[in-house]
Amino acid sequence: MVSRFHAFGEVFSRLPAAIRGTIVIAATILIAATDQLTPSYVSFTGYYLIPLFLSIWYFTGLEVFVLVLAISLASRLYITEMVVPVDRPFWESAVSYGSVVLAFGVFTVIVTMLKKYVHQVLEYSDKDALTGLKSRRSFFSLGEYELNRRNRAHYPLSVVMVDIDCFKTLNDTQGHDVGDRLLLEFSQCLMGSLRQVDIIARLGGDEFALILPNASYEHTKTLLGRLHSKLQPVLQSFDCAGLGCSIGAVNVTPEAPAVELNDLLKRADERMYQVKKSTKNNWL
Repeated sequence: MVSRFHAFGEVFSRLPAAIRGTIVIAATILIAATDQLTPSYVSFTGYYLIPLFLSIWYFTGLEVFVLVLAISLASRLYITEMVVPVDRPFWESAVSYGSVVLAFGVFTVIVTMLKKYVHQVLEYSDKDALTGLKSRRSFFSLGEYELNRRNRAHYPLSVVMVDIDCFKTLNDTQGHDVGDRLLLEFSQCLMGSLRQVDIIARLGGDEFALILPNASYEHTKTLLGRLHSKLQPVLQSFDCAGLGCSIGAVNVTPEAPAVELNDLLKRADERMYQVKKSTKNNWL
């Protein structure tokens, strides 16, 4: 059940906002119409919470939420005033309708708070605690999505592996606080040297991975050369012999067939270790 809800959420969240809004509003109107056509002793109040939840959870603006709430409350008001027996005391109608408004209000507050909490948890789990880069889990999630897009649209893409040479030596001789400072400055340089669309992650220790969408072979070569040069001042600011970075990359051309992320990472990793075994502090 949970996996099905998660799968629905993944599909629904990727739809354009206009389509999502249309679906939610149409569902609200359908529930309201059904509510009007059924006997008054059959309550549909709970069903209104479904589009209300969707309008809160999957939209950043208030437009869809306000419209859904207005339709829901108007429908319930009509039933309270027009469908129930006319000899019903006013105070009973007021209490009945007020309880619906209160229920919707409490539900809205709870879902809004839950959404904020879940987003904070996801943001924390999506980021590496030290560097602020994407976490390993987030990298593979975003990477699989990007590779699926690439396999459908057939645009060029590069996967890059980056490893800091002699990082263990720095940690052992100068302490983990210095090593952490290097990782942080190294990560900031990576983020400042790449595009916003690029996926940058720390996979663990001193190992980093990049996914460069719409990056041709020539573009990747130019970028890696520039990136390697920009990282050198950061590495040289730490007094440790042999400190450098080895970079391995693999490029997928638009004409290439469908590829898997793990296969590209393995090939990029192999190229990175070729650099480590030969010259170190270089890129391939």
